[in-house]
Amino acid sequence: MATKINDNKIYSTTTTTGIQQGKIIDNTAANSNRLTTTVPKEDIWTIHGEQYDLREFVKRHPGGSRAINLGRSIDCTELFETYHPFTEKHRKVLQKYKISNNSNEKRLLLKESKTNDKSNMLLSDDGLFDWNHTPFYDDAKLAARKYFSPRGDETDEEIQNNSKATPLAWVQHFVGLALVIPAFYYWCMGSPYAIIYFPLIYWVVCSDLMHNGSHFAQSRIPWINTVSCYMGSFHIQYHLWAIQHVVGHHVHTNIIGYDPDMHHFTQVEEKAAPGYRSHVNHEYLPKYQRFWKFALWFQTGATTVALALLNVPKYLEERKMQTTKIPEAFVNSIKFDRSILVAFIVLFLYNHGLGKGLFTLFWSWSLHGMTFNIFSQISHVNEKCMDDTEKYRLKHNLVKNEWAVHEMLTAVDYSTDSWFWSTASINLNQQICHHLFPSVHPVHYPALRKLLIPICEKHGIDYEGRSNLTFVEAVTQYLKWIFFLNEKVEENEGLKIMSKSNYYLVVLAGAIMTLFFTIPVYIFTMGLPGPYDLATVLVLVLGVVVFLLGMIGEGIWLTTLGDKKSILNKFKPKFC
Repeated sequence: MATKINDNKIYSTTTTTGIQQGKIIDNTAANSNRLTTTVPKEDIWTIHGEQYDLREFVKRHPGGSRAINLGRSIDCTELFETYHPFTEKHRKVLQKYKISNNSNEKRLLLKESKTNDKSNMLLSDDGLFDWNHTPFYDDAKLAARKYFSPRGDETDEEIQNNSKATPLAWVQHFVGLALVIPAFYYWCMGSPYAIIYFPLIYWVVCSDLMHNGSHFAQSRIPWINTVSCYMGSFHIQYHLWAIQHVVGHHVHTNIIGYDPDMHHFTQVEEKAAPGYRSHVNHEYLPKYQRFWKFALWFQTGATTVALALLNVPKYLEERKMQTTKIPEAFVNSIKFDRSILVAFIVLFLYNHGLGKGLFTLFWSWSLHGMTFNIFSQISHVNEKCMDDTEKYRLKHNLVKNEWAVHEMLTAVDYSTDSWFWSTASINLNQQICHHLFPSVHPVHYPALRKLLIPICEKHGIDYEGRSNLTFVEAVTQYLKWIFFLNEKVEENEGLKIMSKSNYYLVVLAGAIMTLFFTIPVYIFTMGLPGPYDLATVLVLVLGVVVFLLGMIGEGIWLTTLGDKKSILNKFKPKFC
């Protein structure tokens, strides 16, 4: 049989079996009672190198159609394994829908493909991870199963129910929603204080529900997870979040070319857009030397509004989010959801006026973006999370790490026993446990962490050491890593009062704060009595003080500590 690849389509001269005209013939013994049919590539689920037509099973999938359709048309091996940690029934179901046994042919075809676009990979190769030998993940799943089976004789369904939100967790969620409703009302009515407290409450309550629901961790009832997801519609459209976060980030954490989160802030394709490096293998662009600190500040505030609205046309045009493709089946839902959001924004602006309306939206999204960006980045973007997977592989003489080991070593946790930081970070302070068991509700993470520490030690992983940071230490590690990757000193550059990156940060950030905060606040509060006059004066004074401290403080810091290169070397990560 002759085969070839052309324009990302698969062709075969075979007419009775195998792959033909970009489609796969379904004539296996399991389907021998049916007429031979063709299966479009976009309707194939690829798992462990084998291909399945699960279209007839979609409506009967216990986790709901949204869950199973995330694996449609892609290699969904990791999704298949990690979202069924407490059952083996899913493996038996697969056999009924298998449509090809010729894995060697599929791997050969993929190897011959010349495409470099990871988002277009429809066939499976041997994968990035070792799924044939998973001793660590097997032990971890066994320990978690015992935790969720206190009697010891619970069924798979009971164990899965026990892994979702507890009654106490539901109480916390409903109390949060009771706070969101009045906060949203006062925000819609134009309360200036609601610009601050509504986005923060929305983050703690609605973004938390969206995150849990998108991982199917809130409940075993599919519609509850779906409603939870749509609670976060101001944050991001559900399908886009699932594509970026569930399919992209969780499967290939910190892997260049696969994890969308590794490409959000580089802005390689846009010369004028502010960006910065977060991975040692990112190309260093000239603009980073001048603008990386401003980019870090700017992108922190812009994170939410970019994902929720500004970048959506780009995602739809390219049909992918950075590295992960957007299925055509999702496109209409994305357009419909975002059109509703745009209609709300238009109505909001009409009601409050263009100036005050834009001011309210701008700073509400900015405050939410700051919390989202900081809490989502500090657990994955640091030296440990970029370097330890390869160290582990070499130390244990492995060809590949198993997926669970990779996830353990691409995250760090902080303040794991703190209710405050768990609530404030929407449980992103316990990323390690979350990545191992994404479909488990976060209320169980502290107990699972204690169970998993000795198991990790058995397999040569210091889970306790990776999860005993404070919030401040986690932020410090993150900023130190970003600083080293982006701050660059020319060979002939002497000691200066202010570095290029700090100069542009002060100038550009100062301009934005003046145009979009100080002046609007002054205009909106003119003529208002008492506290508003004092607030305006304080804002103006604060702006001047921040600017002067930036100018003078940097000069003092450099002059006191001496040569700039020695300063940079002092904070240099070990392996660089």
